[in-house]
Amino acid sequence: MARNVSWQGQTLSSKTIRQMAIEFCYRYSPMTQREIGEIFRVDYTTCSQNRKGLNERLKSSRALKNQFERIDHSICGLSE
Repeated sequence: MARNVSWQGQTLSSKTIRQMAIEFCYRYSPMTQREIGEIFRVDYTTCSQNRKGLNERLKSSRALKNQFERIDHSICGLSE
């Protein structure tokens, strides 16, 4: 059952949040897609498909891209 979550005035589906979490794990951790899949209880091909789907949606939705970039910037700020 998909749920929606509001964040900074915008609503994201639980699917989108999961896709973003997988993408951020891939970008910012030393884990492989197989290891990330174990955390999210999916196989590595599902990780790859989720990342691909998110990146396609980021290209077509400016609002989603802006939100993704804000989260990305916040994550980068944690290491400073």
